Amino acid sequence: MQTNFSDYENPCYVMGWGWTKAKGQSSNIFKTAAVQPVKPKKCEEEWRKAYYPRLICTSNKGNATCRGDSGGPLICENKLTGVVCFGKPCGTGRPDTFTAVSYYNVWIDSVIN
Repeated sequence: MQTNFSDYENPCYVMGWGWTKAKGQSSNIFKTAAVQPVKPKKCEEEWRKAYYPRLICTSNKGNATCRGDSGGPLICENKLTGVVCFGKPCGTGRPDTFTAVSYYNVWIDSVIN
């Protein structure tokens, strides 16, 4: 697995049943969106005090994650890379946030083995 998330060259994908706009309702259709990795420094600048080292960010010109998508997957190179974490109302232009799964690999391995 890639250790530096922002080094991914191909788009990653988010998916879920969440809202499709800031003031809306859950989607009746399972949605996916292509997103691009954001460098950690940019992520930290955008989220300031809410930023922590296990956080990874993505950007998308349209809406990517929104209310109702929390806990959903971030897939990069066909691997679960992140889990939707928190954010501002969708469509604000701030990067979407995910908890990096790689930080929990040892724990995940201990549980499934």
